[in-house]
Amino acid sequence: MTRIPHGTSPIEIRQAFQRVIAQGDVVTTGTLNYILVAQGVGVAPVWQTILSTVDHGGIGGLSDDDHAQYHTDARGDARYYTETELDAGQLDNQYFQESEFLNTSAGAGDAGKPVKLDAAGHIDATMLNDADIDHGLLTGLGDDDHTQYLLVDGSRNLTGNWSI
Repeated sequence: MTRIPHGTSPIEIRQAFQRVIAQGDVVTTGTLNYILVAQGVGVAPVWQTILSTVDHGGIGGLSDDDHAQYHTDARGDARYYTETELDAGQLDNQYFQESEFLNTSAGAGDAGKPVKLDAAGHIDATMLNDADIDHGLLTGLGDDDHTQYLLVDGSRNLTGNWSI
C-alpha cells in the first residue's frame, strides 16, 4: 500500500491522496456507518463500525453551561418577569387578567383593550350601541351604493335576461 507523506499544506495533502487513488491503493467509497481507521505505520487501515445514534445521556459534560444564548433558571432572562414578581401582584395594574374585560367602550382611549364576548364567542350585545347598527340611523342612506338593485322611483332600467 502506498503511504501518504506528511504534508504542510492542504494542497500537498490533496495531491498525495490523488496519487494514491490513481494507483488504486485506496478504497474511495465505504459503507454507511463505517469509517477507515489507521492501524499503524505501514499497516493497511480497516473499516470500523461507527455509532449511528448517540445517547444524549451518555454525552460527557451535560451539566456544563456551554450555551450562554439559551435561557436557564440559574441565568434567567431580563426580558421576562419572574414568577415571584407575578405572584406578588405588582404587575396586575399593567396587564389584564383573564377575568377582566370591558363592558362599555370610552372610544379611542379603550382601543386595544379586551372586549366582552357572549357564550357563542361573539361580541356581547352590551358592547354594541344600537344606534350604530340600526340601518335607519346609518349615514349615507340617500346614496346609491347598491347598483344591483332596481330603484323604487324607476330611474334604473331593468336589463339582462330574466326568468320567472
